[in-house]
Amino acid sequence: GSQWNDADGEGYGDNPAPATTPDACISQFGTSSVYRYGCPDADGDGWSDLNDAFPNEASQHSDEDSDGFGDAVDGYQGDDCLGVPGTSTEDFFGCDDSDCDLW
Repeated sequence: GSQWNDADGEGYGDNPAPATTPDACISQFGTSSVYRYGCPDADGDGWSDLNDAFPNEASQHSDEDSDGFGDAVDGYQGDDCLGVPGTSTEDFFGCDDSDCDLW
């Protein structure tokens, strides 16, 4: 095949693109399989730690509004108000809390 070398031995070849799945982290062993192949993935969700807003929580990987609550609504502390940064934690996660009472 087009991948004749795999220095870190995780199954993604070291040859650069246009290889099918080039290893994005040649000198590090990793299991990421989404966007950046073969990079460290602490939570095993497929997203490399570098591209994962929640590198230690497998049910979340993105936080588009940067409020600390993940975009996967069904995941751990999923953001109930996607696209609206917020700090609520009592009735909903990540919704506007203008009076700072967490509700």
